[in-house]
Amino acid sequence: MLWRALQESTTLLAILNSDDELLEQFWQAGSDARAEMFLQLKDLGFVGCTGPTFSVWHDPLERLPCHNEISLRRHHRILQEIADAGLVPIPNLYTTGRRSITHTAAWLNEHPQVELVSRDFTMTKCAKPFASEYQDLVDLLSQVVRPRQVLLPGVSTERAGFVIRGLARLGHSVSLVTGDPLLKAIYGIRLSVAANGKMTQAKGVESRTALIKGNIDAAMQYFEDLRRRVDRGGRHRRPSRARVRAAHPAFGG
Repeated sequence: MLWRALQESTTLLAILNSDDELLEQFWQAGSDARAEMFLQLKDLGFVGCTGPTFSVWHDPLERLPCHNEISLRRHHRILQEIADAGLVPIPNLYTTGRRSITHTAAWLNEHPQVELVSRDFTMTKCAKPFASEYQDLVDLLSQVVRPRQVLLPGVSTERAGFVIRGLARLGHSVSLVTGDPLLKAIYGIRLSVAANGKMTQAKGVESRTALIKGNIDAAMQYFEDLRRRVDRGGRHRRPSRARVRAAHPAFGG
């Protein structure tokens, strides 16, 4: 059983990310069914749950503005249901432009008790959209006075260093939620940490089981080394937007 492999000190968080079709079914199930599910999660030892990732679109040609409004209202409603079940509600920071970024940052500043936030990137794989949406997150969190713990589902190992260092400069801590080492092993790719501290990948000849274990070990070493470098460098506040932007290869830096 998976539960037997977990240490007693392990903190369990539920990540409510999925495609729109499944999330629509989750919404249509009704508040009573969701409340029962959240209570079951609590009984299993979960302590918190992220808001669901209902799609929010930046381009008004893709969806009408009312779609975003409905998605965000559903997200907020379910966060309240999570709290009512006795779990820690973890807001998912989707924004739709400059006004939305400013409004969300102001809300976080007015609610310092919200210490854990999330931003899901599982559906943002290409470099240009990722860079744009990550920059929106940087702009938002640069306006937040009190440091937060930021969950980032869907960030690959290749982007992890840039993302963690960028948010650490703003004073925030990062926890990545990624299946990247496992997925790469399934496709026969071996991860390793080079002498310069960077993550590298190559075609693996080991069995899938050996690749999975090796990739997890390499990722853990990489993240631990990265944490030490961030801690040694200290956490700072308010780098310029241009400085964060220029550091990303998608911006030509």
